Amino acid sequence: MEKSNDIDITLSGDGESENILQSKALQKRKKRLSFSKPIRAPVVIYDSTGSEFVQEAIRTKTLFGTLEVRHTVNVHLSILFRAVGLFLYRGLTRDPYWRLASPGVIYDCATLMIMKPKVVLTFIDNSHRFGILSRIYSRAQFFAIQNGFRGPRVQDFPRTIYVKNLFCHGQETIDKYNEAGHKVDRYIIVGSLKDGLYRAQHKGKKPKRFNLCFISEYRHERFSTSMPGAAHNAKVVLGYIERYSRRHNATVCIACSSKDTIVGGVNESSLETQFITENVDLDHLEFVPNDGRFSTYAAIDQSDISINLQSTVGLEAFGRGCKILFCNVTGDPYYDIPGVGKTGIWALRAGENDYDAFEERVNHIIGYSQEEWLVKTREVARYFVSSEDSVLPQQKIIEEIGEYI
Repeated sequence: MEKSNDIDITLSGDGESENILQSKALQKRKKRLSFSKPIRAPVVIYDSTGSEFVQEAIRTKTLFGTLEVRHTVNVHLSILFRAVGLFLYRGLTRDPYWRLASPGVIYDCATLMIMKPKVVLTFIDNSHRFGILSRIYSRAQFFAIQNGFRGPRVQDFPRTIYVKNLFCHGQETIDKYNEAGHKVDRYIIVGSLKDGLYRAQHKGKKPKRFNLCFISEYRHERFSTSMPGAAHNAKVVLGYIERYSRRHNATVCIACSSKDTIVGGVNESSLETQFITENVDLDHLEFVPNDGRFSTYAAIDQSDISINLQSTVGLEAFGRGCKILFCNVTGDPYYDIPGVGKTGIWALRAGENDYDAFEERVNHIIGYSQEEWLVKTREVARYFVSSEDSVLPQQKIIEEIGEYI
């Protein structure tokens, strides 16, 4: 493979993408120290964030360990000794990937030298640090598993992704990453791991309980700082949903997004509930708390139609055949589903006073039989998130890494 010294993609500096990056840059993490020697394992899961889903996929097939990189710094002498040698090597080598290696990457490499894995997996697929690590540690195969929708524009990527192997959702990811100039050696389309784990546990059709599901994308920081357009969109769409429910006597659920994060001394889930109730006034509104796993997946499956902006879970549901409406009332194309996804029965670009268009589209989609809906949407839906009934994503992942362990 041709080596490159490029590490950054210049941002457009406009709108929401700049807000998002500035907000993330201000987030600081407190780390604790560890003094224990890392344990050897044939498979290492890199980064504990989302690791529970990777563990669930592989635990019956192999032993594994976890390399925590966000909250803990291991200062065991065996790691420090190797890290010193690696820093010296980086200063002498001309290898471009070694020259790009940050202190964090050097630390990770030193740790892997002790753990001696054959395969390294991560659920943080857009990690620049993991990508560089995959280039300099040659004694293991590295695989990233896509956990979310990226973009929607190529300029929204702050840094080049260098991971060697990527288990991705669909062809849309490949096309977008190639356009953005990312250095991925091999793409393996498997669909969504979380969606696959959900489908493995919830086989068969769920009975419908709701007419409409609103997929909340609320985060206090997101709505107040980095993506105010998403907050505005939610307010308008919730108003539309209230009108629709009153006019059609429709049942509505809210698939909540927030967890138990404390914001200014208040539980973020309480702030989300407050935001929702300030913008929709219905007596029989059912909130579905985010359980950190599959609560939103189940709420979507139990609804005739689900409304959202451009969420990953919405695209996953779209891929598995659910009736989804991606509704953008901001007038900002940043919030459109990109490419072929932005036009079609599943996507509505409306204004703040376009309730009639919203009502017509919702009725139109609900009126389709499941077979008619699949005929109209299957090709585009699976372009974003592949979804096969015969082989689940976790089965494809296990088969692939099984060749190396």
